Amino acid sequence: MPVLRYITRAGGILSMMSEKVYIIDNIPLFNPVTAGGKTLSYDEFMAGRTTLGLCTKIYFVTSDIDSITNMTMKMQNIFIQSRMPVIVLKDTKREKNITVWHLLLRLVKKRQEERDSDKLVRVVNDRMEWLEHRIVRKRYRKNSMPMYIKTTMAYGVQSGGMVAHSTGVINALAKQYGQIPVYTTDYISSEVQTRNIHHISMKAYHDFSELRNLYFNFSACREIYGLQKGREPAFVYQRYALDNFMGLQISYRYKVPFVLEFNSSEIWTSRHWGNGLKYKNLAERIENLNLDKADLIVCVSDVLKEDLTKRGIESQKILVDYNGADIEKYNPEISGKEIREKYCLQNKIVIGFCGSFGVFHGAEKLAESYAELISRDENYKRKTSLMMIGEGRTLPEVKRILKRFQIEDCVNCVGSICFEKISSYLAACDILVAPHVCNKDGSNFFGSPTKLFEYMAMGKAIAASDLGQMSKILRDGENALLFEPGNVKDMSDKLEILLRSDVLREKLGTNARKDVVENYTWDVHVRKIIEKMDEIYGG
Repeated sequence: MPVLRYITRAGGILSMMSEKVYIIDNIPLFNPVTAGGKTLSYDEFMAGRTTLGLCTKIYFVTSDIDSITNMTMKMQNIFIQSRMPVIVLKDTKREKNITVWHLLLRLVKKRQEERDSDKLVRVVNDRMEWLEHRIVRKRYRKNSMPMYIKTTMAYGVQSGGMVAHSTGVINALAKQYGQIPVYTTDYISSEVQTRNIHHISMKAYHDFSELRNLYFNFSACREIYGLQKGREPAFVYQRYALDNFMGLQISYRYKVPFVLEFNSSEIWTSRHWGNGLKYKNLAERIENLNLDKADLIVCVSDVLKEDLTKRGIESQKILVDYNGADIEKYNPEISGKEIREKYCLQNKIVIGFCGSFGVFHGAEKLAESYAELISRDENYKRKTSLMMIGEGRTLPEVKRILKRFQIEDCVNCVGSICFEKISSYLAACDILVAPHVCNKDGSNFFGSPTKLFEYMAMGKAIAASDLGQMSKILRDGENALLFEPGNVKDMSDKLEILLRSDVLREKLGTNARKDVVENYTWDVHVRKIIEKMDEIYGG
């Protein structure tokens, strides 16, 4: 057994070691701060691209030491590779020593959970049966505070549209109601205006993602009931997540309305952007139950509403509510001087992209478009630069494209930047690009890109795909230049137009800023939700 082989080899290494090593959990868009020592990602560690050197202690840095996904495998790999007798699990608040004995207990627990999986699925199906047939008379308690739930299990993700959305909605709700309670598995920005935040950890099935989600419906609800201490909310607001029916359960307990924020079908995204689902039928049953039983569904695009009505959901309980921006956080007065100096961009026109490099973001097309632009005029190598902010699935392909066209020196891939610092990076750009592409299965683009509204709020010139909701918000030649989605030459043409005219860039940016201030703030977004609730429940 590899663990036992490790035990026999560990003793002779201790006397050689002298430095701390921090191994960073492979969480997308996770930006932990470490002090001293060597830092490397878990993926780098496993690939053997970086040697540990001489070390006295290995830290495994994660967002929540009680909520490590694939925990057993990760711990086993680190013990075997490092040959250390102790690993220190570390998050922002705690440290915990893990020995080989702990690992053996984890292996036993994993085996037991695997044997219990069918039982858990039966329990969930039984609960579905009960919820499907239960009828509850609800009351909208307007003088109480709503409850905000975000349990997407995105432990540690510190930037991206999901963080921006939750921050914007929580802050707008807090302005309306005060210190609302927030129950979450996810990172909550320090910029939120409520301190009543409760982080909910995993309790079981760390090594089985779908089973973990299913079990969480029971463990997290018990925890929330205890934290609420009998206080009845005005309504329960939940961002929908795969395999999750917590919001519905809690709304039934308190007999209050259930508001479901629905950004996409998790079944569709798992099939087209993920790795598929083992318990697909159960996931579909849970998603359909949420949609059927929600008192109000808030979706971000007309395409989503159309899809929901085709699924038999009542049109009158669906609110199309576009995403928005924090117009104080993102504004033209923010300085990008420090960032421009950091990357030696003082005398360049900077084209920027910010995103999580999803398959729908089209970052690869932007890389190809920039290469096309430089091929037209070698002077663009000296006069311009491309800044790509973020990380994710398609970033390796983007880097391969940059290398193939030999333009790496013209591009700064700055990596994941935490939500609180993003605005200064956008401020360092002169042109901001939203190169989204069509869904590969031919379905309509259903998104409402949060970054687009932030681009607009910054007062920057925007070049964007003429696609979906972006085609409705942006007016070609007035507040942006639009190009055909996925058309590299068309994108290059529009970028070149913007590069050649600072007057046009100023005009487009000014108009975009005006539009977002008047129509697309988070306060406007939440006001529409409250107005819809008043409409449903008679004011």
